[in-house]
Amino acid sequence: MKNIKNISRRGIIRIISFASAIVVALGGAAYYGYVLSSNYKTELEYGYHRALNDLSDYIANIRLLLQKGSYATTSTALTQIAAELYSDTASAKCCVSRLPVNDEYMSGLNKFLSQAGEFSLELAKKTLRGDEISDEEKNTLKTLSETASSISTQIDAIQFAASDKDFRDSDVASDISQGEPTVLLQQMGENIERESEDDAIFPVLVYDGYYSDHIQGQEPKATEGKEEISEEAAKQTAANILGINLDNISAGNINDGEIPYYGFTCGDTSISITKKGGYLLYITNPRRVGSESISYNEAMDIARAYLQNLGLGNFSVNYYFVNEGVLTAAMSYIDTSGGQEVICYPDLINVGVALDTGEIVNYNASEYILSHQTRDMSQINHTADEAKEVLSSNLTPEKSNLCVIAVPGYIEVLCYEFVCTGSGGETVQVFINANNLEEEKILLRVETVGGNFYK
Repeated sequence: MKNIKNISRRGIIRIISFASAIVVALGGAAYYGYVLSSNYKTELEYGYHRALNDLSDYIANIRLLLQKGSYATTSTALTQIAAELYSDTASAKCCVSRLPVNDEYMSGLNKFLSQAGEFSLELAKKTLRGDEISDEEKNTLKTLSETASSISTQIDAIQFAASDKDFRDSDVASDISQGEPTVLLQQMGENIERESEDDAIFPVLVYDGYYSDHIQGQEPKATEGKEEISEEAAKQTAANILGINLDNISAGNINDGEIPYYGFTCGDTSISITKKGGYLLYITNPRRVGSESISYNEAMDIARAYLQNLGLGNFSVNYYFVNEGVLTAAMSYIDTSGGQEVICYPDLINVGVALDTGEIVNYNASEYILSHQTRDMSQINHTADEAKEVLSSNLTPEKSNLCVIAVPGYIEVLCYEFVCTGSGGETVQVFINANNLEEEKILLRVETVGGNFYK
């Protein structure tokens, strides 16, 4: 009895959560015909519960790290805290992506996590330059810690409510409805989104980073100057994209946030169309994916063709990852207006292709909508050969091209991109400024079982 009293509230929640998940997993095992689909659902449910539990742990640790950061005075301490914070916020965002909730509901939470990680890194850089952290910046860390505490409390409540319930109510793959935990997560996301408008809860953060409020407050560039369409016109656009009759689509969430849009649903599929310009913004289809019959290269070709059919032009695959039978390709726009190909990395769209049928089941164009614009790339002061001379002697360049990247402060820079082989056989991307030959960024290719990316 003494040991039970010493278990924390979080520990009790975890025990209840996992114990209940096991009970749910064992139910219905008497029917062999039911077992196959039940086992698949059990795996999904276990994954969702695990993602929620991990998210709870990361948020709790983020709160503590932010609190520690507000008391740190040396660059050594703050750099150590910032590194752990940046890692935990990235891991927390990964947990969020594993939950069966549309991106639109989690935008406020993802913004908080990104800001907490980026802001702490900027403070660490400041101390390394020999500058002191101001009282205002320390208070900001304290406020962020309090915000993390509020989010942690909400997640704990959802954990407790989810202990004996499923995230998805239906066993039928083609008709997966939302369970109570999923609805609670959506409500939490909406609550965080509302709180993000309150400076006392979500402090205004201005620093050199994409999620800085002075960047986030800007009007989306792709829709700037575009006419606002009606909800009915957006509904027709959504129906055309999904290839369904207008009668089969229902009005959903209307959002007036950073990228205003009209939301619609068709069964379990959600789709969002921007109010200005009528661009496709999101698609989420949580259907079960069957046995893979499409290769990764075929899936990436399908993603490219899909963007072309939307009238967006040509795109280059930056990297991809595979999860639960869906290949998600991160793709950037290729500008050919100047007579040569320039990859515009800020104009990013994520396209998820189901590997059983090739259907598009996920789509996120938020970064493209925020960044895409007509760019003047006529001024190039240096040649590719001159930029090549800047490369380390330990690198062997394999190919190069012009590109646009974003540097701190979300300033766009025209660069020569060199894909190289390092002395150890690794693949290295180096970006050399085309106008001053500065080395702007170096990335290493990371290969995993589920895909590849640059870091």
